[in-house]
Amino acid sequence: MELKEVKLREGYYVMDPKKAVDMVDENTICVAVILGSTLTREFENVKLLNDLLAEKNKKTGLEPSIIHFNSKFVHENTKHGYRKVIRNCMESAKRLREGLEKTGRFDIISKDKGIPLVAFSIKDKNSLTFELSKALRHNGRTVPAYTMPANVEHMTVLQVVVREDLRRNLIEKLVSHIKSALSELTEAPFIPRISFTVEVKPSESGDDKEALHTPQTSIQGEQDKTEIS
Repeated sequence: MELKEVKLREGYYVMDPKKAVDMVDENTICVAVILGSTLTREFENVKLLNDLLAEKNKKTGLEPSIIHFNSKFVHENTKHGYRKVIRNCMESAKRLREGLEKTGRFDIISKDKGIPLVAFSIKDKNSLTFELSKALRHNGRTVPAYTMPANVEHMTVLQVVVREDLRRNLIEKLVSHIKSALSELTEAPFIPRISFTVEVKPSESGDDKEALHTPQTSIQGEQDKTEIS
């Protein structure tokens, strides 16, 4: 059995139904979709896939089926208690997403429809993603980082899975910690440059031999341009 994968593209991190249907041939048994992808917890467009596949089946006589993995806790037919919990989590995810966006330092790649999760990348600082995750872990925050799959592997992303107990005050603290940790990584500490000047002068005793005197020391700062001698 051959497994065919629909490659992702930047800005679209779930299966593209049009590309999937284009790959269907006489050897295709089924097309699998996920409601709540691993990367962004986004729902793949099952309806569009079904419509495109049905149209192709009429033209070609093919009959591949659709298999989907469902996130039952956000489904309308789920028990009321579970649905209420997930809806509260979705609201918390929205607050977290908005808080990160307000900092101006992150790009949100997850959507507002799907599993309660926020996936985001660092603007213009892609190389710091894993360092930021490590820094947050030292402060007791588990925010995993990972590299995106083939075709968008140049991207690294951080991911926060929103739980029921992530209340508004905790969201504000989390955003503050993320922002502070990133600032510490991007703002290099000031390190003064120290230089020594050694002068060679004639001896006061009148001896023709030259004597080595105490060196003159200066501390020069790159940021404030001050010198201390």
